[in-house]
Amino acid sequence: MAADLTFGSVPPFYREIYEIVCPNQEQVDQDMFVAILVKSSLPRSTIIQIWEAADSKQGFLSRNGLYKALALTALAQQGKNINEKLLESFSGQELPKPTLGDLSDLKAASVRLKREKSPNVLGFTYAELSELDTVKVELLPEKKGLILKHVEYEVTSQKYSCTTLRRYNDFLAFHELLLMRFPYRCIPRLPPKKMMGANREFIEHRLKCLRRYLNMISHHPQMHDDKLVQFFLSFSGSVCQI
Repeated sequence: MAADLTFGSVPPFYREIYEIVCPNQEQVDQDMFVAILVKSSLPRSTIIQIWEAADSKQGFLSRNGLYKALALTALAQQGKNINEKLLESFSGQELPKPTLGDLSDLKAASVRLKREKSPNVLGFTYAELSELDTVKVELLPEKKGLILKHVEYEVTSQKYSCTTLRRYNDFLAFHELLLMRFPYRCIPRLPPKKMMGANREFIEHRLKCLRRYLNMISHHPQMHDDKLVQFFLSFSGSVCQI
């Protein structure tokens, strides 16, 4: 079956999917296709039928082939059979939009698959690394603790849409766990905990260093989606007590 899409207009959602999995205008191979369609909750047999209907018999999908697959996925979710002729009824109309859930992990899946196929290729541009997350670290105005006073930091992750409170000791525990989790990676250094005669200037400098530290971790191609990083940025509680 030809992969040209001649019926209906393409909704923005289709283009969004294509730009996520093919930022450099590549073709969609079968592994990436499955990574997309598995989010549809359709049976594997149906996913195979959709691939066979959209594939140009070259082992990959073009942009039009992917668009056709997305349209057929939407129809399959409506309980209809996999049949290209059903698309003819959308002539002059927008093609149906499939339900694929949250797309936030699709980019990571795309990069992971490409990295597995070409391990010597990074798979990210600098701009893409910068967009993985934005972490803000702010100093709370009042010190905590009844006897031993300590400062607390408010850590906000854009990726996980949450804010947590962290002490310096939490950063230290997190850092030590990262060193064990990634023994052959270059982990950024933490700023010192204390300094003789520490003043406001030292505290502000340490705040900037902690902010830079977390953003470097969150932008790292291997560490950014690790469960340990997710835990530190989203768990509400002291890391030291876990």
